[in-house]
Amino acid sequence: MLLCVLPLALLCTLCGCSSLSLGERAIVKAIYLDGTPGSYTASLVVFTCEPTTDTASAKGEAKIYSATEEDIGEALEAAEKEQAKVPFYAQNELLFLGPQITQTGIGKALAYFTGEQAARPNLSVFTVPVDAQAFKKLEKTIAQTIQEAERVADDAQMGMGRTMSELALQNEEEQFSGLLPVLRFGEQEEPKVDSMLLFQNDMPQGAMHGTQLGLALVAGGQTDRMQFSFYHDGGYYHVETQRLRLVKQAAQEEKGLRLHLSLAGSTAVITRDGKPLHGQEAQAAAGLVNDFLCQEWKKLNRKTFLKGNDICELSFWLLQKDIPAAQAMIHAPVQERQGAVSFESRLRAK
Repeated sequence: MLLCVLPLALLCTLCGCSSLSLGERAIVKAIYLDGTPGSYTASLVVFTCEPTTDTASAKGEAKIYSATEEDIGEALEAAEKEQAKVPFYAQNELLFLGPQITQTGIGKALAYFTGEQAARPNLSVFTVPVDAQAFKKLEKTIAQTIQEAERVADDAQMGMGRTMSELALQNEEEQFSGLLPVLRFGEQEEPKVDSMLLFQNDMPQGAMHGTQLGLALVAGGQTDRMQFSFYHDGGYYHVETQRLRLVKQAAQEEKGLRLHLSLAGSTAVITRDGKPLHGQEAQAAAGLVNDFLCQEWKKLNRKTFLKGNDICELSFWLLQKDIPAAQAMIHAPVQERQGAVSFESRLRAK
């Protein structure tokens, strides 16, 4: 249940109860939020549109309206009042969380926006390393940033567009553990998402990118392909994979409950120092690829499951086998969980 009062305009425009013409509305395309408890800054990215324009295609001049208040709802309402038109939120699919709120705890913000009628279920959440003062100055480039964020949110293969329906927190006391994409942009910087930020109990634990991020997305069923590179014996290997799937098998063994993971799939492309490998060379390189992925999984497992941050939802498969044993193992000290999950990679060269 939502624990805070929502701005009236937000409630009305989400449920479609407004009878105003498009010319009287401010089309909100993104919400930015930053701050700490007692001082939150909210910014609305508003696009103007002609009275005859469909709201979904509003591409006019972008304006940013901001306000700072004691709580999130008050800050949003004050930002709405910074311009004369009635805000229209039905086209807003983006929530940007700034560096202060990212570092001090995002659970309250997520709980606010996951409240009933507070936001669309497909509202995609991004962390952004841009403070509130800098964000206000980005009107000239913010349209390009929003376009890139919408593209990433729509790209299911990347597994980057984390939406409110996936991140729902039931109340402001609940803490968030998981991954959120990092959207980088600025006056002189092209917008891009190249990593995800790992959270545990509301606090950031570091960025994840490259192979470890790819493995986490494969484990979560969010993608079935990866691209990565590595060095071995003086050679630079680049690999593109396809049809990846992680086979999970829980078993009760002499040492306790165990989960065996096996990565299946194939390599679409393997190159060494830019030269494509085929036949026996590709088969030999596939062995190196599998060894590399096993090492990367160990690093990922140390950052997540062994620290109690089960972003790959491995506990689900253990619980399916033996609920009491799984619960005991999940809450056991780290050293007792060391051998609970094993991983092998069995990719084949195409």
